[in-house]
Amino acid sequence: MLKSKSKIIGILAVICAAICVAFAGCAFNVDYEEVYNDDAKIATCTSNKRIGSVEKDVNGSYTLSCASFSGVYKIKSITVNESTSANLKLEVSEGKCKVVLIKGNDVYTLKEGSYDGALDFNGVPDGKYNLNIVGVDAQIKLTFNY
Repeated sequence: MLKSKSKIIGILAVICAAICVAFAGCAFNVDYEEVYNDDAKIATCTSNKRIGSVEKDVNGSYTLSCASFSGVYKIKSITVNESTSANLKLEVSEGKCKVVLIKGNDVYTLKEGSYDGALDFNGVPDGKYNLNIVGVDAQIKLTFNY
């Protein structure tokens, strides 16, 4: 009886592990270069590597700096409508980085590479979005004022 319970627990553990791997999205062995160029992967990926990362979110100003960043990282949730205004300063010293809005499977690239100025939300339907950064081996300094 004890042996059969052990077998059942072992089988359940294997099934659970298989389900976790299947639903992990891009959590294992991620090719961040491939993710960077594929909106469908950007929409579902929550994996990232940050080295030397420092972030603050105080009184409507979000800052993030990373010595190295790869993957997809949610900065914050924002609502986009006709009165939405925000400023972005993104310094990309190495690698590639872009700022995107994600809602479900829809991905809207706002800016790619270094930029300093107001964000233009033209062409983005009204609604609630996640504001994310997507990068590959990027050394960045980002400031988002909203």
